[in-house]
Amino acid sequence: MAESSFLDWPFFDAGHRELAEALDVWASTFLDEAHGADEYAATRALGWQLAEGGWLRYCVPAAHGGA
Repeated sequence: MAESSFLDWPFFDAGHRELAEALDVWASTFLDEAHGADEYAATRALGWQLAEGGWLRYCVPAAHGGA
């Protein structure tokens, strides 16, 4: 994981730290695969991988079905 001392700040709780760790594990698995000569195809592929991994739900308010 990249430098993460900011997760010790008082407004981050254990849930934030678990989420950061899970995302780091996911990213180490999938981000290397997203690189390629066609940046648009790589971006689309990464978007689909984020969706399939359930990460995009954090971009949607809970009132609308997000995390």
